[in-house]
Amino acid sequence: MRQPRDLEELLQVSDDHAITLHGEANRRDLADPDDRFILRIEVAHACRSSDDTSRRLKSAMQDRARVGKPQGGVRRFGYTKDGMTIVEEEAEIVREVFDRYLKEEGPAPIAKDLHRWSIRTAGGKAWTGGTVRSLLDSRHVAGIRMHQGEEVGPGTWPAIIDAGVWAETRTRREYRSAAYREALSKPCSVTTCCAARRCAGGAER
Repeated sequence: MRQPRDLEELLQVSDDHAITLHGEANRRDLADPDDRFILRIEVAHACRSSDDTSRRLKSAMQDRARVGKPQGGVRRFGYTKDGMTIVEEEAEIVREVFDRYLKEEGPAPIAKDLHRWSIRTAGGKAWTGGTVRSLLDSRHVAGIRMHQGEEVGPGTWPAIIDAGVWAETRTRREYRSAAYREALSKPCSVTTCCAARRCAGGAER
């Protein structure tokens, strides 16, 4: 246990039941005031240690963001796992996705082609309209460092997509999404619905 509230919940249960905790090195009788006292101290120490670790991790992440280093974690399509080196074969796909989108192709047909060509995401899964949209929204491919949902400046890794192209794509995404939502909100007839949604960027679904 690392949270005092979890221990207190267990102690509350122990008031109604005879409970003894057996560990690797000792055992604690939860009906014994001395054992309860020792457990509270041990959990408080564990909680402090956990908080200290969390603070160090957050500080390290802030430092990485401040100097423009990538966040790390799962591998991003187009880059090696460290996020610093471009995988050229995938980068070509990234450029094609952006180019086709700016030429008015929707995420769904793009994903369909990627699936047909047996191209997988960085996680090894089949492409969908949703994963194509996530790629189009990714600031990493434009060399933009994010931290806690905010842009903090340019990254130290090479960009696959020019910042101007990314910004144009983002504007187009917002416009199509807004137009599609507006089309969905209007009364729809069989003869006009599909055409209206296509004009509004229906592939944004």
